[in-house]
Amino acid sequence: MGAAFDFNAVGNAIAEAAADPALWDAAMDVAADATGSFGAMLFDAKGHLPGIPKSRRMGPSLETYVKDGWIDRDDRYNLLPLLVRRGAVSELDVLTPEEIARHPYYQEFLAPFGLRWLRV
Repeated sequence: MGAAFDFNAVGNAIAEAAADPALWDAAMDVAADATGSFGAMLFDAKGHLPGIPKSRRMGPSLETYVKDGWIDRDDRYNLLPLLVRRGAVSELDVLTPEEIARHPYYQEFLAPFGLRWLRV
C-alpha cells in the first residue's frame, strides 16, 4: 500500500501559483511536504533551467547542478521520450540499481545532497 498524499493541498498551491507566478516556489514546498519528498521542482522539458520553480531544499543542489556543469551532463533527459509515451518514468526504467551505484551523476552529484533518483 502506497503513502497517502495530500493532492488537494498540491492542487490548491498550483492553482494559486498559476494566478500569481510569485508563488511557484512556495507551491513546490507544498508539493514536497504533501508527498513526503525531500524536495520538488517543476521541470520544463524544453530545458529552461535553471529558472524553474523549486522547493527551498532543492536550491543548493540546483545551484551545484548549474555551477559544476551537471546541467550539461544530465542523462535523465534521455527519459523524455519514455515519459511522453507512458506519462511517468523513473531512472529504474532504463538503469539498474547497480548501474546507478557506479554512475558519476548519481554518486558525485546527487549522493552528496542525500538524493537518489527521480520519479515523474
